[in-house]
Amino acid sequence: MKLWRNLFVLLALALSHLCCVVVAVNYCYLLWAPELNSAPASAAFYLIIPYGAGVALCLLLALFFHKKAQ
Repeated sequence: MKLWRNLFVLLALALSHLCCVVVAVNYCYLLWAPELNSAPASAAFYLIIPYGAGVALCLLLALFFHKKAQ
């Protein structure tokens, strides 16, 4: 069970870092190319919602496997 716990913690970390990269790239794209899109630059922050849900799910699964291993 420690393997699964470590795997989900690692996945949560990877998702959180990927979230930062994706939001930053989309924010820069929306900020520097306003003639190519119709959304404001702050719309890039809505991408945090699915990544946050994925990180929360991974951390809950890691906690579940941690308690099951004890």
